[in-house]
Amino acid sequence: MDVNKDEKLDFREYISLLALRAHGTIDQKLAWTYNLYDADNNGSVTIHEVVSLISVVQSLSTSKRKEFLSDNQIKQLFDVMDLDGDETLSLDEFTKGCKENPTLMRIITDYVQ
Repeated sequence: MDVNKDEKLDFREYISLLALRAHGTIDQKLAWTYNLYDADNNGSVTIHEVVSLISVVQSLSTSKRKEFLSDNQIKQLFDVMDLDGDETLSLDEFTKGCKENPTLMRIITDYVQ
């Protein structure tokens, strides 16, 4: 999203985001989603980052959905994706986890679409 890391979304970045969402490959979309979860931009995603993003999105949701994911449910999803058990997700683990489990992909990406 913020390609030049100026903490602002300029017009070009916004249009690029729209194009990606409309025409990007699944790998491009998953990489974009992964970057949203990687709040500190260190190249790995922790359970804290996943819980934080999903919690914020759930709290802002205007959806009529009454059931939201608990922290424990989010942790279970995270553990499924954490293939090497190091308590962080690499882009590869995130992508593989989502691609191999359509339900997991829907849950993980549903909160940022």
